[in-house]
Formats: sequence, structure tokens, C-alpha cells
Amino acid sequence: MFPVINEVIRTLSNAFKSEEIDMNYYHEAATEKALEFMNKGKQLLNSIKKGDYEHSAINMDVRLFAPMILVPEDFFDIKKPCILIDSGIITLKSVLIPPEHFKGKNLKSVTRASNLYDRYECGFSDFQINLLPHGLSSQGDGISWISRGCGT
Repeated sequence: MFPVINEVIRTLSNAFKSEEIDMNYYHEAATEKALEFMNKGKQLLNSIKKGDYEHSAINMDVRLFAPMILVPEDFFDIKKPCILIDSGIITLKSVLIPPEHFKGKNLKSVTRASNLYDRYECGFSDFQINLLPHGLSSQGDGISWISRGCGT
């Protein structure tokens, strides 16, 4: 029924020829999930055709500091050079469709599905790679001297 699932089974069977693997459980579980997603999609399309579609949204404006990665030349000597990789800031912001976009509109006539969905923009900024030629010892108090998220 689903060629992709059959291909995965064939590939895994070849990879584990010497071992006995019962793929029936995985095949049934994958088929069940695929049918479940197909039914949910069908229900959504039917609700759009009937005009019962109600748009819901999550307004999001998130700003996260990504991790800092310290790569020392020598793990046991803090005076040795090291590289400090500051992954910067990750931002996630929603661009919502205004509620009036759906008012009085016949959703049966929607030609592009993307007109029914909000957009979410993901961005990365302030990425830095710093070479600390004298290791962490020259700064005195570790890496607390680094100003994060200021673009410096």
C-alpha cells in the first residue's frame, strides 16, 4: 500500500540479514500512523469545503541564546590556547494571518493552501569565533567577560 514503507523494510532486511527481525509490527505501526495522518488531512479538507474551518494561531516572539562551545588545545592546562565558539542568538517569530483575512471569505475558493497558514521566521545572529591565545587564564574570571547578544 505504501511503497516507502516497503522500501524501508527491504533496506533494513538487507542490512540485518544474519539477524531475525520481525518487521510486521513496524509495518503495521507505520501504516496505521500514515492512515491516521491521511484521515486528519481529509477531515481538514472537508471542513474547509463546508466552510467550518476556524483558524487558530500562536503568536510567538522567542529569542534564545545558543550554546557557547569551548575547544581547548589542552584540557588540563587553562593557559593553553583555545577557541571559543559563540553560537549566537536564535530567534523565532510568528507572522500571523490577520483574523479579518478569514471573515466573509468563502474558504471553498481558496486556491493555495499556504493562504490558510501562518508563517514562522527563524533567524540566527551574532555568531562569533574567538581565539584565546593565552587560554582562559588571561581573562581572570573564565569566560564571563564575553558580552553575548550585543554584536560585539
